[in-house]
Amino acid sequence: MRLVRSDSILSRLDHSFLAVLQSPLYRIVVPKEFHKGLDHIIGPIVSTDGQHKLRYRRDIIQPLTEEAEKALAALNEIIERLGEDEKVIGDDVMRDGTVVLLDNARWLHARTQINDPDRWLRGVRWGPEEFV
Repeated sequence: MRLVRSDSILSRLDHSFLAVLQSPLYRIVVPKEFHKGLDHIIGPIVSTDGQHKLRYRRDIIQPLTEEAEKALAALNEIIERLGEDEKVIGDDVMRDGTVVLLDNARWLHARTQINDPDRWLRGVRWGPEEFV
């Protein structure tokens, strides 16, 4: 598993791209596990509240303009270039019995393919917090 603070990623982004990512120029598909009547929402990728919150899942974000597409491409490039030194939790920590709780808006995370059929992986959603 890799964890990277959202502010670490966003601080590397050109301010003009950041402003675009904070605009409601993205169609975000609601994953089936969170579906409650809406197929998608239109909104920003980055919060405007100064807390460096990021909602990012590459496979469900669709830019609505060319400008939004360029800003998302810049964000994707930064994420692709993250080095090993950005890894906060690695295999040395993720051992049997480990539990990780994190705020998805403040941490970007990725995990390797799950090959262990006994591995228990669950997502939990706490009360609604508006993304602004």
